[in-house]
Amino acid sequence: TNDRLDLAFATETPDATNQSNNTEGSTALAFYAPQLLSFLLHGAYLDISAKLEDWILKKCSQDLHFAHRCFWFLRAWCLGDSSKE
Repeated sequence: TNDRLDLAFATETPDATNQSNNTEGSTALAFYAPQLLSFLLHGAYLDISAKLEDWILKKCSQDLHFAHRCFWFLRAWCLGDSSKE
């Protein structure tokens, strides 16, 4: 499963000198951060949740932009809507 996620959200290109492709891949990956995290938080598929969590943590350690998106999404999710209290 992790190999499939890496392939689907590949942010590295074979030519490491091509920084524009890496930036575009990083932006595309960060775009999906809320969807991936929502999927993980709601436990839609408990059998792959651990693998998805490991993959997200690995990507956060490799991509600062993705890590920030994850942080802000999780922070907002944890704080919830304070107007309902």
